[in-house]
Amino acid sequence: MKMNNELLLIKQETERIVKELAKAKFYQENDSELAVAKDVFFNDKTVLGLQSETIAFLYDDYRYGILHSKNVSLDTASLILHEAEDESFEKKNKLIFLGEIAGLLYNIYDPKKDCNSDSVKEILNRLAEMTDERTILRVLEAQSNLEMRKNLDEDEKIITYCLYDANLFRYGADTVATLLWEHFAYEELTIVDFYNKLPALIEKTFQKENIFLSETGKKYGPEILAIGLSSAQNILAWMENYINNNKAIL
Repeated sequence: MKMNNELLLIKQETERIVKELAKAKFYQENDSELAVAKDVFFNDKTVLGLQSETIAFLYDDYRYGILHSKNVSLDTASLILHEAEDESFEKKNKLIFLGEIAGLLYNIYDPKKDCNSDSVKEILNRLAEMTDERTILRVLEAQSNLEMRKNLDEDEKIITYCLYDANLFRYGADTVATLLWEHFAYEELTIVDFYNKLPALIEKTFQKENIFLSETGKKYGPEILAIGLSSAQNILAWMENYINNNKAIL
């Protein structure tokens, strides 16, 4: 019961702290782009079908689960709308569609794990008539393959850069609102243990330079990371105060 109570406290405080911080400008200034992304995500039959295909892979992963995958897909599409703003309506729709497909597959595709890569290829084979398997696989591979990025065509480059940045965007408020307390629960830590681990986690997670790839990511990304860092530091300060005030029962 003590563990459950501590977990509930962590969850409540992370949610409170995130709500008190200003919303990142990317999400304030891009309502229309996000609306388009959501329309595809929640209404396109292929995207909906892919959500069903990938959900089993995401349930057991406490770090990169369903919510993370959804947000990566939506932000990828929103970023694409900026990066491809001079393209035709048809081209934008194609890129958004492929971006959301790549976003949903990103966290289950690992070229170092044959089983994961094969599963992604099997899924794409089933969707072969509705999507571009070659482009998706090249985009996924290029997330970690710097040499491949040099040989992407313009469409692949746009999707690759936007997907990469959308994943980095998760190190903003998302990480504090979900990943921190999910990590706490998954590792079955006491609040004291978690407090002792948190400084190293913060340094590893948030101390990133501006490594965004897309122009839109470079514009909005640093603020998103700064919000994540501020949120995490506030959680650390709250934990310190909580532990100091409850030493007798911890």
